[in-house]
Amino acid sequence: MKIQKKFSKQMTMAFIPGIVVVIGLLLASGVYAAVILDKIPPAAPTALAGSANSSAKVTLTWAAAIDNVGVTAYQVYRNGLLVGTVATPGYVDTGLTQKSVYSYSVRAADAAGNISIPSNTITVQTPVAIVDNTAPTAPTALKGYVNSSTKITLAWTAATDNVGVDKYQVFRNSVLVGTSATPGYVDTGVTQRNHYTYSVKAVDAAGNVSPASNVIDMQTISTTSPGPEVFVQSQQVVTAVNGTTGSASIYWNTSPYNTASSSVAYGTAMNALNSKVAGSNNVSEQTVQLTGLSRNTTYYYQVTVTFQVPPPAPPAGVNVPPMVAPSISMPGPIMSFKVN
Repeated sequence: MKIQKKFSKQMTMAFIPGIVVVIGLLLASGVYAAVILDKIPPAAPTALAGSANSSAKVTLTWAAAIDNVGVTAYQVYRNGLLVGTVATPGYVDTGLTQKSVYSYSVRAADAAGNISIPSNTITVQTPVAIVDNTAPTAPTALKGYVNSSTKITLAWTAATDNVGVDKYQVFRNSVLVGTSATPGYVDTGVTQRNHYTYSVKAVDAAGNVSPASNVIDMQTISTTSPGPEVFVQSQQVVTAVNGTTGSASIYWNTSPYNTASSSVAYGTAMNALNSKVAGSNNVSEQTVQLTGLSRNTTYYYQVTVTFQVPPPAPPAGVNVPPMVAPSISMPGPIMSFKVN
């Protein structure tokens, strides 16, 4: 049934009971323009379900509602009160109390402001909060790589935790400089030809902080020096004790350059590195073991590497006698470690 009224030559209103109102406006061109006012509410959302993810959080899901024009929003009710509005099916309710029962329902809304009847109602109980006082284990095997004069890349073995590691704190020269969600970090706050120490700690969601990882020493390269200066790409020292003596594993990386020879000089004073251990030849990455070290003693060490620099190629068509590649010996910075 349609009821039509003409209020003037310019306006005609047609009422279709329970459905829509159509307003016809006579334009200057003699054509009616119709404006449809939507009075039909969406259908109720269905299949509402929820689960308590923690003592303070509930996640809700439901099937999308339908509407003659289109659903624009969903209203989420907790214990009969509106607590949130979302555009798509799904909602995470936070800030709840442990070991509490909550009831939820959802209504759909369209652009005209029509609201559906409520969905099915569900109840969800939050669990008892777990008090976590256990700190993660310390990250291990921290290593670094000098990418350029202003960038150092760090990597380490992940820590473990009784609940889960939330993030890692990265310390440069004992000062917190950044955090990372994964076992790796790129430090761009460094400058050329400077010496830096790094360590890492793990943190869980409860805020418990692990002991520090091993400490590594890094030295950035110069922006003007030739390639072989990058020999101290990364270094790592791992100490161990066995009875009355200790040992240290010194690792370094000269990638992408292979060394012709290398050695580590060490001692208990910076100006007296009287002991020396030879490294491997023609490799870019290696580890040298220092043994028979005294416990509770600080040692200083210096890595020296020698590079064979290829001679320049002769001009095309010119025969020259074979040339011996010159060697460049490069001592690294003096660094330290302590045997406990």
